[in-house]
Amino acid sequence: MISRALPVVCSLSLLALAACSAAPGEDPASSTNDAITNGTPSTHPVVQINVYNNGAWDRCSGTLISDSYVLTAFTCLNGAPTTGLTVCETPHPGRCSNVVAVVGSPSNAVYGTLLRLETPITKSSYPAISRTHLAIGSPMTCAAPSPLGPVYGPTEGPFVVGLAINPARGWFGISPTGGAQIGTDRGDGCFQGDTLVALEGKGTGSVQDASFLASWVDSVFCGARTCGNVVEGSHTISCGTCEDGARCANGTCVRPPLHCSKGQVDCGGYCAPVTRCW
Repeated sequence: MISRALPVVCSLSLLALAACSAAPGEDPASSTNDAITNGTPSTHPVVQINVYNNGAWDRCSGTLISDSYVLTAFTCLNGAPTTGLTVCETPHPGRCSNVVAVVGSPSNAVYGTLLRLETPITKSSYPAISRTHLAIGSPMTCAAPSPLGPVYGPTEGPFVVGLAINPARGWFGISPTGGAQIGTDRGDGCFQGDTLVALEGKGTGSVQDASFLASWVDSVFCGARTCGNVVEGSHTISCGTCEDGARCANGTCVRPPLHCSKGQVDCGGYCAPVTRCW
């Protein structure tokens, strides 16, 4: 049995609501590195992230959302250097890959960090990221990798969104049903079926609604593209469309040249003498 101390879950009292609220960008939970107690194996593509910081190893969790990207919480690195990171499947020994890029969100309202892998970790499918806001009472299963065994889920019953900590920024409290034990590492993914619906905070008391991360993840995958589609994981992302007869070429809208009369030139969408192109 895997067992470590579990943090106290925020109660539903008004006092606890105030205590659990957080400023934008802050993690409203405070405990770290807890594990599932008597968990059951999960089929979700959750991985362990190994962080080397100040001469010691730490770990957190993430979710493979494509063969080359892992989504985790910004508190995963916890100020650690962004070099020397590795991602490994569990149970040990699983496939591992070095992290070659760390992409953090520029918005304090988004809790996520994306890790780009040097060597792809290929799965048969990857979870889509939810674009529907969570509602209080929504069931979900949160999975965490264990250093001693496979990826684990809850003991019994789903986790349930219970307390609206900061709904404007997608933060909710969670509580287990039945006799389930809550276990977590920073960045655990929470799922409804095969869809990633939330990321857990540093402890077991809070999650951020994944729909608050979806647009940011899209922008990372699109990069400098302003049009066309990008396929990542199990879903296709639209990077934008072209208007007014322009076509998409290598991610950029290109307007076909105008056929101007003699003495005029295409001035970027209209014909005029070259001396009158503004």
